[in-house]
Amino acid sequence: MKRIYFAIVFLIFTVFSAFLELYIVFNPAKESISLIEQATDLCKKDKKQEAIELCYEVSDLWDKSNPKINMFIQHEKTVEISSDIKEMTFCLEHDKDFEFMLAAEKLKEDLITIMDNELPHISNIL
Repeated sequence: MKRIYFAIVFLIFTVFSAFLELYIVFNPAKESISLIEQATDLCKKDKKQEAIELCYEVSDLWDKSNPKINMFIQHEKTVEISSDIKEMTFCLEHDKDFEFMLAAEKLKEDLITIMDNELPHISNIL
């Protein structure tokens, strides 16, 4: 009987850990994507100072959540996202609108890729 209780407790712990990991990865990624979309819209409306502030907000959000996310995904991906954020901000600060849009789209794609890779699909498991 103790084995069954242990198995149930272990199963509950495993499910809880999986949902916690999804929350830790998805929450900052979704929020970052939303802020990036707002920044690109502001850039299109020539409100660059406000867009730059949003880029700094994305950077702060990512810097805060990065240590937690690194527990669950490969460090190369998080380093690449951090450099993409800095590139996006740099392009906007130096009036390179086209390069900013490209960097923002690349960053959104990277964040979406991380979210997709963390979902429990058969292709991700095999």
